[in-house]
Formats: sequence, structure tokens, C-alpha cells
Amino acid sequence: MFDVGFPKHANSAIFDLGTCETLEPSTELLRSQKPLSCGSTCLKVVGGGCLALSVLALPYICSKMQIVPKGKIALCRNCDGSVRIVDSGCHLKETLFTSVSIHSLTDNEIHVGPMHIIRIKPGFVGLATRDGKPILMASGRHAVNDPLFRFDRAMSLNTPHIYIGTIHIITVPRNQNAVCEVNGVGHILEPGRHKINNPRFKFGGFVNSSNELISICAKHRILVPAGKVGLGWDRGKPVMLEAGKIYNIENQYFKYSGSKPVTEELITHGSLQVVTVKAGKLGISFDDGQLDILKPGRHFLAKPTHYFQGFLSSGQQTLPIAEVTSLSSDNVGLTFDAAITVQVVDGTKAVSVLAGGTDFTPKAFRENVVEKARLALSIIIGNNKVTHSFAATSSVKTATVHDALPKKGVQGSSFKQHIHDVFMRNFREDMLTQCGVDVIDMSIEDIKIVNTELAQAMARGAVKATELEMARTERMIKQTEAETQQLISRTQAETQQQAIIIKAEGDAKALDILAKAQAARIRELDAAMASVCETSRSRALVEVSGEALKHSKATVVLANDMLGLQRILGNGVHVQGCDNPGCDASCCRVLLSR
Repeated sequence: MFDVGFPKHANSAIFDLGTCETLEPSTELLRSQKPLSCGSTCLKVVGGGCLALSVLALPYICSKMQIVPKGKIALCRNCDGSVRIVDSGCHLKETLFTSVSIHSLTDNEIHVGPMHIIRIKPGFVGLATRDGKPILMASGRHAVNDPLFRFDRAMSLNTPHIYIGTIHIITVPRNQNAVCEVNGVGHILEPGRHKINNPRFKFGGFVNSSNELISICAKHRILVPAGKVGLGWDRGKPVMLEAGKIYNIENQYFKYSGSKPVTEELITHGSLQVVTVKAGKLGISFDDGQLDILKPGRHFLAKPTHYFQGFLSSGQQTLPIAEVTSLSSDNVGLTFDAAITVQVVDGTKAVSVLAGGTDFTPKAFRENVVEKARLALSIIIGNNKVTHSFAATSSVKTATVHDALPKKGVQGSSFKQHIHDVFMRNFREDMLTQCGVDVIDMSIEDIKIVNTELAQAMARGAVKATELEMARTERMIKQTEAETQQLISRTQAETQQQAIIIKAEGDAKALDILAKAQAARIRELDAAMASVCETSRSRALVEVSGEALKHSKATVVLANDMLGLQRILGNGVHVQGCDNPGCDASCCRVLLSR
């Protein structure tokens, strides 16, 4: 019932539970009280007779006659301190020359002199002492006639801790434990009821069974929560306890320091270190003074001489460079802010060159990178002329639309772009080969000229250059608009011409189809006419000709020969191929008027 899970050894016998004396209920005293002795009876009779001879004593004798109702008892205390119990009825002999008190039998406690009549209810326990020795009283009615008996109180058995003197009744609820100490040795009481009578017992209270640590003296019960690691000390040596296991440790040199989440990047416990390097970082440690780069993962550093310094990001970092001040080669003072984006590709080189040796800190690493970049920018600006660069920016360069943007490293690029290109070409190569750091990009904020007058003059020049550029741009816009309008006109003309061609081709195809249809019809008519007589053919020919003339609204002139046609039309018109010697054959035509 106690110290479950702890190793058993000689010290376990020190915990002596002892024996708890329990007084069982008894009413024997009420039923088997000894009658008055002969001497006592004779004395009371003689004394009562003497009093009866005196008229003045008769009221006293009458007052001592007691009638005890049913369900009650009377306690008569003699002058010598002894107490007699008198049941219900009329009594004089027992009550004469005594002090009488009447009590109900339902009273929980009746106490007169050395007589104690106590009723302990069910579910309760009585606590009393006899001659200073604690005793327990079971439920029921107790009649005790003992001058050394003292009743203390009655308590419910559901009370977690009941005690009187050296007796303890400890009821440990489920999911809890109780801790105690006996002779300087700690003990852990398991759930249940414990009766202990030990003068060297010291109760320590109740604790939750799910607590991470239950400790009393040299005993330690440890339950490391899931997702954590327990940290303890054994004889000055750090130890780590894993989760999901109950540790019962009895060691006076052991001390528990709590637990930490296993998700923490760095858990330091004395000389033990648990380093969790996440993706995108590098762990910087030194093993006996030698640099040891920790890759992503979990690492246990158990050696006292293997200590962890910090984390170094292996991802891209943007570092601000504040207030770079330098003097150009043409003695123009400049100040500006910049930013640089870097990425560590070789942790060993980066820490060895830029981290300050064994005193590595991420802050010192970043500061060293920024200082190197600041120095490189100052040197580059000192080797270039600001006025020359401004002239190059303002120069006019004939270019097409595709060549409108300035190219790096050529005449016409801006001062910022020139500095950027030189920096990325020189500084990047130096950082990558010597420091293991890849410089991905660099940007410069607005550059300020320290000399106010020079800054104003260059500003005016920039304004003029801007106006010239705007005029050039406007001219290019107008030229582009004219070229665009000309292209639109040319496109419209080509479109109309193409439409006419397409329409003519359509009309030609339609006429061709119609001519083929008419030729087919004529062939059918020829075939039909060939099968009839001459008269019918002439008749059909006349009808067809008339139908055609009707739709064409034309006039037909009929003559026997060309001479007759000439006479009908008049001498002014000649017919081609006529036999008239006076007619010019080249000009003869047939005039058909509508």
C-alpha cells in the first residue's frame, strides 16, 4: 500500500505501521451494574432514618426521591466520586446522599465524573484517549467508567485525514497519493485507507498522481509528460529522462529540475546539450576548440568540451547597410543607404572568416558582412566620378524601341547601375571564394550629395536633361503616331483592293457557271430541235427569239438581204461585209437602238 515501484531494502522496515487500539461498542456496564454493598445500604438506611426524626429534614428526603422516565437514565455521583447508573423508575436508596443528573438515552455523549456514555453513529469513528494513549471507538454505544478516559470527538470515515495523538487514519482517493515521513525516510502512500500508529510518523499531505514530480525526502516519482524531456541531477552529473515512463528513484543525491519541450531548438542541462537544427539553418558548435557545423536534425552534445554557440541561417538574408559615406574620385561627397541579400553556402568558411572565431554570434556575423559590404561600396565610389556618370546618364543615344533600356557597363547606364555592376562583379566573387557567402543582389537607396551647391547644380542639369528627354519622347510619339496612321491607310487600301479582287473573281465564277448552264440548255435544245421537222424548228426558233427580245427590250429589223437592210436603215449606216462598192467595210456596223 506504499512505495509501490521503489526497490525494497532494509530501510523499508523503518516504516512501522503500528497497531491502532479500537474500542468496540459495549453496554454491559448499563445492564450488569453491581448492586449497592451491604455497608452502603446500611449507612443510607441509618442516615435516612435519622433525618426522618427531624421534621426539617423531611423536605430534603422528599427531594431526593427521583422518578426516572422511560427512555432515560439517571447518573448518581457519590461523594467519593463514583457514579451509579439508575434505570427508569422511582428511586430513593440510590439517589439519597448523591448528586443526580437525568439524561436521554438518545444523547450522543453523556459524561458525569468518570462515567462516559457515548454513541458513535454509523460511518463515524470516535477519537479518545485512555491514560494519554490514543484509541479509536467503533460505531455503536459505549459505556466507559474510567477516570483516565477522555473522549475527544467523532469524525466521518470519509474525512481524508483523521488523527489523534500518534494514530492517523489516511484515506487516499483514487488518482491521488499521500506523502509522509518516518524517521527522516520519505514514503509515498498509494490509494486506499491506511491506519498508522507511529509516534515518529509525519504526514506530508496529498498530491495528484498525474503530477510530473512527487517527491518526499530521498524518494522521487517522476512522470515526464509526452513531448518533453526531463532534466535531473545525480551526484552533480546531469541526466535526461525520456517521456512516457514512470521513474521511481530513491537517491538522496538526486534532484529533479523539471522538463522542457523537445521542440525547443536548444535544451541546455549542465554539460548536456540537445540541439535541434531546423531546415534552413546551420548549428555552430566547437568540439575541443574545433569548429563543428551541425546539419539539420537533432544532435546530442554530451562532452563538456563540446559546446554550442548558436544558429546560422543558410537561407537568403537581406541586410541593411545604413549611411554609407564616401568621396568620389572627382571629390564629390556622397552618402546613401543600401541593402544586400546574401546566402551562406559554406558554413565552415563563413564562421571562420566572418564570425570572430569561437565567439560566434549571428549578430556578429551579420555585422561583419555589412562592414565588408560598406567598405567595398566606399572603395568603388572612390574609384568613380560622379559628374562623369551623370553626363553618361544624360547623353543622347540613338536607339530603337528594343534598345531603349540602358545596358550594364556601357555608356548611358545610371550611376546606381554602374556601382551595382562593379560591386556584384568584384565583391560577390571575393565573398564566395574566401567567405563561403553568395551575394545574390545589392540595391542602393537615393544618393545624397553632401555639397549643397553641387547638388543644386546637378539637380538643375537633371531637370534640363529630363526636359530634353521629354521633348525627344514627345517627338518619338508623334513620329510613331504618323507611322501608325500611314500603316492604317495602307492597310485599308490593301483591304479594299483585295475585296474588289475577291468580288471580281466571284462575278467571273458566277458568269462562268451561268454560261455553262446556258450552253447545256442550248445543247439540250439542239438535240430536241434535231428530232423535229424543219417547220417546227423555225417556229420554235421564232418563239425563243421573241421571248429573248421581250426580256431584252430590243428592236429587230428583218430584211431579205444586206441591200434591203441598207435601204431600211438609211444610207448613213453601213453593214460590215456589204457588197456596196461605195461602203467602207472598216466602219460598217449594225445600229441597234432601244
